[in-house]
Amino acid sequence: MTRFESMERVSQHRGERSDCTVLALAAATGMTYSQAHEIMKREGGRKRRRGVRVDVWLPVYKDYLTLEASDYYSSFRTAITLTRAFNEGPSDSVYLVRFTRHVAVWRDGAWVDWINGTRRKRVKAVWRVTQ
Repeated sequence: MTRFESMERVSQHRGERSDCTVLALAAATGMTYSQAHEIMKREGGRKRRRGVRVDVWLPVYKDYLTLEASDYYSSFRTAITLTRAFNEGPSDSVYLVRFTRHVAVWRDGAWVDWINGTRRKRVKAVWRVTQ
């Protein structure tokens, strides 16, 4: 079972949805889903089964992660391009990728997310996690 699958099980057990901010925080920091959920609830005002806007989750992430804007984003505009590029790209770094209405993590050469090469979501930003 992958890390994402185990986090997804906890999410489903809690009856959650629209919790990509919780999943991404857990995946990027290495904390558990429950720890990330509590942080997003307490500091990000996350309500059950509701998403969190980027202007809310990004400052919370910056309290727990050191984010460096990545030049890796400069030539990519759609998720399908980005996912394929990452699949052939960095395997030893952690990246936080913001899409339209979604956030995902690339860690140790794989997506820690449901996203794959068939999704077409516009890429908004990419950060390299440096901590």
